[in-house]
Amino acid sequence: MRKTLNVRTDPTYTPFMRRVEVLFKFKRSKDDFNRYAKTILNDYQDFSICVAVMIDIHKKKGLLLGYLNCKHCPRTTNIIESFNSHLNARLESIKGFKSLSADLWLNGYFLRRRIKRFTDCRGKFKHLNGKKSLEQTQKCDVVIPPLF
Repeated sequence: MRKTLNVRTDPTYTPFMRRVEVLFKFKRSKDDFNRYAKTILNDYQDFSICVAVMIDIHKKKGLLLGYLNCKHCPRTTNIIESFNSHLNARLESIKGFKSLSADLWLNGYFLRRRIKRFTDCRGKFKHLNGKKSLEQTQKCDVVIPPLF
């Protein structure tokens, strides 16, 4: 979306982008989401690129608001970001993977982390113990083959 609007290099659509960010900033009901999205659309109906972005958001609304179907589902990816920063700290000394075996190792590492069951979750994440991270994000009709 940012790339389509060029908000980093051209400030023309920055106010529109801020409004879209506010649309997703808070956990909203479907009605509230629709109402605010319609307000944005009405305010920017003369800009075809803004209308196209809002239509795209509407088409993907089922995925974007999927968290409403799961009680206590986080709206953000803080757990994933925490995992990524943990991995970055471990791999910081390695400037790149130049060999095929190192590249395959890293791919295997990610695959293993996604398929391994959680064991040490505490607090509000305790219910995740025994579940795989991939199971928490997969679509209902997708079957994961047993790899490990």
